[in-house]
Amino acid sequence: MKTTRHFEEDILGRDRPYIKREWCERALKEAEYTEEQADGTADFGYTSKSLENIFE
Repeated sequence: MKTTRHFEEDILGRDRPYIKREWCERALKEAEYTEEQADGTADFGYTSKSLENIFE
């Protein structure tokens, strides 16, 4: 999975250390939608039943 420095250092690193790389890879692979943003980045939509209770 190709990622940005911001994602590696901030998102997976200090900002959200509870997020696992495997979750992100699965969300990209099984995305319900993909939307290109004005700045050229992409927004992915994904709902996981197995992760649903973690964030309640």
